Amino acid sequence: SSPRSHSVELALSFISDQLLKEVGGDPDNVTLIGQSAGAHLSLLYLLRTCITTAVHTVKSRGGSAAPSWAVSKPAASPPRRLKRWVGISGPYDMTAMLPVMHKKGLHRRLITALMGHDCPLNSPTHLVHSLVESASSNDPWRASCAAMVASLLPPSMHLFHGMEDASVPVGMSRELADALRGLGLAEVHEAYYEKKSHTDPILEDPISGRDVLMQDLLCLVMKGKASAVNRQGSEDAAGVEAGADAPYCPQLLPGVMLRLAKLANPF
Repeated sequence: SSPRSHSVELALSFISDQLLKEVGGDPDNVTLIGQSAGAHLSLLYLLRTCITTAVHTVKSRGGSAAPSWAVSKPAASPPRRLKRWVGISGPYDMTAMLPVMHKKGLHRRLITALMGHDCPLNSPTHLVHSLVESASSNDPWRASCAAMVASLLPPSMHLFHGMEDASVPVGMSRELADALRGLGLAEVHEAYYEKKSHTDPILEDPISGRDVLMQDLLCLVMKGKASAVNRQGSEDAAGVEAGADAPYCPQLLPGVMLRLAKLANPF
């Protein structure tokens, strides 16, 4: 794996059951959350590790077919069993992102080099589409690999995205959600934030004192669900009612400064 996805592996290896107990956490309720590149890399790590585990397991049972999406790596331990994964505004299809990033000033060759000159293999959406094709294959070993990958992924997958994201098209989350459902995952949830840019949920909103994303995430992690998050495919603004579980978020800058910043924000 790349040094970038390796950092995800290191973070997860740091979270031991003993550490969680020491800080009052629940080992059975661990959520992996990534925003933008973090969403892309965290899911890429999960998929690659699950694929590697599935391929080596099938080979140990006598299977010989190597799917086109198989990762040629030594056997790896399965990823920590997570309760859920949350991706926020992730660029899940790097091939489709090439022209978008090129317009932003990042040359195609630079992005391609960062992806190891193989954008499809470093695109979670492409990997999931390949898994879906393998799941319906006449080759029982390929189908078995795909089914095992689906069983190893977190049982609950959530995608959040701002409707006015100028950096990563909102269709990235929609296409990935459809692909994950096609793989057979039962719990794939989408939440789309109206009038939110790429950075609003993580920067402007917290500074303004209206941290809707954090309210949603806390409700999701602490209660297992948030009413808005469970609206599959909804284009309504995501959010939960502010109440006892909502974090206190003081406004850090005057409103006029935030409005001027939003006008200049290219994301």
